[in-house]
Amino acid sequence: MKYSGRIWSLSILVISGMVFKIISYLKFGYIPLSEWLINAIFIVPVWWVGLQVDKSRYYAKELKEKEHELNQLFNSVDAVIFSYDLRTDHMMVSSKVKQLYGYSADEFKQNFQLWKEVVYQEDLEQVLEFERAILAGKGGMREYRILLPNGEVKWIQKRITPIFDSKRNLIKINGIDIDINERKKIGDLLHYTQEQNRKLLVKRLEETEQRYKSLFEHNSEAIFTFCLERHLIDANKAAENLLGYSLEELKHMNWESIIVPEDNDKYMKYFKSVNRNETREMTLSLINKDGSKRIVQMKMLPIITDNEFNGIFEIAKDITDAKLAEEMIRRSDKLSAVGQLAAGVAHEIRNPLTTLRGFIQFLKQDIDKNYIEIMLTELDRINMIVSEFLILSKPQGINY
Repeated sequence: MKYSGRIWSLSILVISGMVFKIISYLKFGYIPLSEWLINAIFIVPVWWVGLQVDKSRYYAKELKEKEHELNQLFNSVDAVIFSYDLRTDHMMVSSKVKQLYGYSADEFKQNFQLWKEVVYQEDLEQVLEFERAILAGKGGMREYRILLPNGEVKWIQKRITPIFDSKRNLIKINGIDIDINERKKIGDLLHYTQEQNRKLLVKRLEETEQRYKSLFEHNSEAIFTFCLERHLIDANKAAENLLGYSLEELKHMNWESIIVPEDNDKYMKYFKSVNRNETREMTLSLINKDGSKRIVQMKMLPIITDNEFNGIFEIAKDITDAKLAEEMIRRSDKLSAVGQLAAGVAHEIRNPLTTLRGFIQFLKQDIDKNYIEIMLTELDRINMIVSEFLILSKPQGINY
């Protein structure tokens, strides 16, 4: 802090004292003592006045430097910083306002309402609501669109901090406006991409569900879905046809009552042995609603969702008719073997039988005629039986 104010004050005091002393000397011929006393008395007040002048100059200079530093800080930030004093109606705003809004700082200082006038019409209501909250002493943040002088629409983010006096009266509004246009574009692009991915995922899930539903509902083999506690969850139409019960009836039935008693233990053993890495396959008999038995080839497959083993698929293929056909073929094979045996036996019997008949006819004159007739009749009967054996040995058509 310089001494110029105090030096000038003392200089004025000295000069004024000398003027008054000269006047007194010319008038009285001497300098009264009061003149010297008055000069002495005024030294301290004049020094104090000069000190206050120096302080005011110093503080004014400091204030100017601080204001310059603050303006530099305002202008160095890549955002619009502003401060509005409600008491003096004075506004400070950084030079970045031109870059963000398309209007100069002077235009904003002259018209504080300009920040509302540039708001995009569709966002005006939320901005007015934000203004009411600010005047009520509530700070906060809003993101909205503004309309630039060239017609371009831009997204900004406004953050407001209200300043109060000791009586909680709003005296100043400090804020910052940030250009978020690029971020919004990227956000919109990401949102669009996410929405497209979501739609694609939903479509694929629907397709997968439809394929599963088609495979499940239209499968010719019976499919049952069980939880790990062996409660039936779902079954397809083929399962209802296999057992003769509706799905609701099956859900309320004891599953052991559908399996023939001799297969129950085997079924329970296989069911408990299924896990996330192993499947099971078995043949067992199920009891239809009409009391008939259906032989099925059953596969047990684990149900894995979210990497958790939480159920079992049972796929049952009705092989009852195949089993019956297999049994008939087995019987046919047995009959064929019997026929081949009968043919061999018939040939072995017919050859000596022909010889016996010939000798009996040759000895016909030497034996009683009644005995001859009885013997020939019995030989013909044996021959007829042998002929039937030969018929049995021939291949026969099989009707299923």
